[in-house]
Formats: sequence, C-alpha cells, structure tokens
Amino acid sequence: MEKENHKYLERYPLTKAYKYLVIGTMPPAQELPPGVICKEKKKNQRKFSIDYFYGNAASFWKIMKELYPSNKFDSIENIQKWQEEYCIGITDTIKRCKRKDPCSYKDSDLIIDWSDLNHSLKGYILNHKDKIDKLIFTSGENCNNALANFKIIMGNEFYLISGKVISDLPSPSGGSNTSNFNSNNATLGLRKDLFDYLMEMKNQSDIDYVKSQWKIKQASNKGEKINRIPKNMLTKYKVWKYKSIFPLIKCNAST
Repeated sequence: MEKENHKYLERYPLTKAYKYLVIGTMPPAQELPPGVICKEKKKNQRKFSIDYFYGNAASFWKIMKELYPSNKFDSIENIQKWQEEYCIGITDTIKRCKRKDPCSYKDSDLIIDWSDLNHSLKGYILNHKDKIDKLIFTSGENCNNALANFKIIMGNEFYLISGKVISDLPSPSGGSNTSNFNSNNATLGLRKDLFDYLMEMKNQSDIDYVKSQWKIKQASNKGEKINRIPKNMLTKYKVWKYKSIFPLIKCNAST
C-alpha cells in the first residue's frame, strides 16, 4: 500500500505569523485505492464539502459559523478572509500516512512513522513563538491525536510553548463523540466540560433527562447503546466550548 500524501500542507503553507494556530492530524482519504468502495459512497472518490482543511464533513466550519455569524465559510476564499481578520492559521501534524482501513476517518487507523510527521511545523513554531497566543488542537484524545504528534515534532523544545497549548476541545466531528462520556458518577457519566455546560445552561428538563439516562446506562448491559444526552445538546456544547477558546475580536481591532 502506497502512502497517502496530505492534500493541503504544501498548497496552503503557513507563510506568516498567526496569533492563533489550529492544529489537526490528517484529512480523511479523498482518493481511495483502486477497487476500494466505501459503504457510505458507491464510488472510490469522496467529494469534500470544501476542498480545504476540515472540509470533508465541514463540521468544524459549521461550528465557526455559529461563532462568527457575519462570516461565510462556504468557500476557501471566504475562510481565508476570516483567517486574516482574526489572525487564525490552520495546519496539520501529518504530511503522509497509510491507513489500516482506507475507508476509516479515525486517527487511530493511521499508520505513521517519524518521517511522516510535518517537521517543518517545529521551525514555524520556534520562529513565531512570541507572537503565538494559542495552539489549538481539535483531534480528541485517541491514538495518533494531533497533540501527541506535535509533542514528537517539537521534541525537547515543547516546554517553550506548552503554556499556549489548548487541548481540551471536543472533536468537531461526530466520529469522536464517545470521548465526551465516561463512568464518573459525579458528572453523571459526562466529560467534565460537557457536565459544566449542562449545569451552566440551567435547563432543568435537560438535567433531568441526563440523570434519568445515566441511571439507565448504569443498569444496562456492557456495550448496550443508550442515548445519554438530549438531541442537539452535543452540538450546542461544542459551540459553547469553542466560543471560550477562539477570538471574537478581529486582530486589527485588538491591537
């Protein structure tokens, strides 16, 4: 199996200093190997919503639209306009990989070694570390996540920017939603941030629903699927969490 190259790292390199840098891993495969047809598509090509970072399902851009309602996220040009306005750069930690399953979207199915990582990122970070306010990671806590790759890339110099790292964002995609749940009775089986959101919103019907479903989950058989939270709550929580991290004032207005 040949290695799959990242489509956007060379096409859209980091060419200036950004105050905020969003760092992911690797987009899902768009060109599938000959003879491979994934069940969600009856063809061996996937059409991305936007041919850009986070463009496969555009879940990240849907969250950004909620945060920045006056901006459009329907084209590369509009996204890059938003990036310039808010000084937000976007990059990934993997420049090529193989996949255990060509159809998989999961980082845990990526097969990479040291040479497959985006090592040019280290030079960029060190050159601009005094101008960077936040390094924002979005790939959840699974194997091959962006922060783990980034630590390998930075090596002994990671400590120089560790205080700028934001790594507790929920993944924008639906594929990593299981990381939002746990077995902690104190938080009703929810990730702490998700529990904090539930309490902060003070919606009693939502609180009662979560409590009820948590009891059902505790009594259920292992592996049994139980709806743990009300419909659409996870999407609203993600917007709430991302809003606490991303800048809401344009860079030229804040300097």
